[in-house]
Amino acid sequence: MLDKLKKTFANLPNYLKLLVIVCVIGGILLRFNNLEGKLYSNDETFSTTYIYGQQLTEVIETKIISAKDLQSYQRLKTSESLGEGIGRVIRQPYVFPPLYPILMQFWARITDRWFTNPAMITRSLSVVISLFSLPFAYWLYWELCESHTIAWLGTALIAVSPFQLQYAQIVRTYSLTITATFLASALFLRCYKFPGRSNWLLYGLSIAIGLYSNVLFGFVIIGHAIYTLWTQRVRWNSIVKNYTWSSCLGIFLFMPWFIRFITDEKLLNYSVAQPAQGGASLKSLVTDWIKIIPKFFVDLNDPWIESTAQFISLQKIFTPLILLLSMASLVFIIIYSPKNIRRFILSLIFAGGVLLMLKDIILGGTFSTRPRYLIPYVIGIELAVGIFLGYSLASPVHWWRKLGQFLLVLVLTGGLLSCYVISSSPSWWAFGAPDYPLMAEKINKQTLPVVIYDDFGDALTMSYLVNENTKFHLTRNIEQNLLKDDGKIYQGYEQIILFKPQETIKEKIQRSARWNLQSLFNNKNNNIPNVPQLWSASRK
Repeated sequence: MLDKLKKTFANLPNYLKLLVIVCVIGGILLRFNNLEGKLYSNDETFSTTYIYGQQLTEVIETKIISAKDLQSYQRLKTSESLGEGIGRVIRQPYVFPPLYPILMQFWARITDRWFTNPAMITRSLSVVISLFSLPFAYWLYWELCESHTIAWLGTALIAVSPFQLQYAQIVRTYSLTITATFLASALFLRCYKFPGRSNWLLYGLSIAIGLYSNVLFGFVIIGHAIYTLWTQRVRWNSIVKNYTWSSCLGIFLFMPWFIRFITDEKLLNYSVAQPAQGGASLKSLVTDWIKIIPKFFVDLNDPWIESTAQFISLQKIFTPLILLLSMASLVFIIIYSPKNIRRFILSLIFAGGVLLMLKDIILGGTFSTRPRYLIPYVIGIELAVGIFLGYSLASPVHWWRKLGQFLLVLVLTGGLLSCYVISSSPSWWAFGAPDYPLMAEKINKQTLPVVIYDDFGDALTMSYLVNENTKFHLTRNIEQNLLKDDGKIYQGYEQIILFKPQETIKEKIQRSARWNLQSLFNNKNNNIPNVPQLWSASRK
């Protein structure tokens, strides 16, 4: 079967060749679709403000500004040179390492003359980085199976993966981490076949690139270490020696930033505590683990987006099929695949997913329910499915071969449709804040509103969603402005809107003799409590 798979991609049926090519091209094009029209999440606004070194202090409290003026704080500082920008992001650690911010410093200076929308500038970098993941994914499939057929099928799966598409559009390090994972893994397997010093040196440098993209790349290193110990049976031979010095080289190159990171107590606590907040029962964890797997391949419905309701029935068909396909692929990998394939994929899945699942079970937290923390795990499952489908196409059993063709067409068309739906939508689960576009619709129906924010990330996010006539006031003194100063700063505006005010402030305003509060928007979806998020303030 493997010899048959090693034949060229041209031996596939014409309709499958066409479908694979369409999916690769379509996946590339859809990554660029609607970059400026999608919700610019709080994480993205904070990342952009940090990368550009912008400060909102000059507009807090004192000014009422427009959305366009607010977005100017999401652009490069004209007073800062390239060298000064790079030096600043190196000196001031953030929740992710400096490689992505440094690349953004270069990219923004190149594209600032072409794009007027800040979201296009920042998101296009993530998209371009994600394009490199496709040839690296092809390379990884080839190193595992030495089959052009499987490599092309696997690359098509990656190209139309809803998971891959979403994180290719987000202004965070995820597309860089995904690309580095494919690159480092391909180089790692290459070193086993051609263990020259230059290959191991390149692998060590890829480790440094991965770590400088995201600290969580460490799980990829753990996966490679498990594979090395597993295949070499814990013997101190030349492969283990070469792996040790090359991985240590990559880790050593990363140490200067990592030391600064762990010695910044505030930053370290934020990075560790944020995803660890709250706990979940074992039943809830297992349910979430099962739910996220189909979204790696087909994801057609978001309960917050009414236009996707037409796909609910179709998603209900795809979900069990994808789960069964994923399970069958893992069983096939464990029982029938060659040792090197089995050991590599299982090592990646264990290090990148199972370890975090065990952590959440034993210590609590919800790390393992958030796909962005599970990149090696996701890639491991995608590798397993791609290889299983590739082997199915070469099966000597007629019905299995036909079933493999049917499943391949189903997954690729479902993934391509998912990418189109997601890229055309105003938001999706990876972007967060799914109710913000709905709140923006309510605000946009007002004539001349001023919206009051005490969370400045919310204000930056909403600036991309509201009409030009909407004004913003960033303040932490809502009580002072409305109750003590009688709202004088808001004179001339027809509507005064409070965006997600704190409960204590809201109660004080409601009890006042001067103001009425009326709810404009309530959460009603996704099992979130029905709590008003927008309030209109009017005089009694």
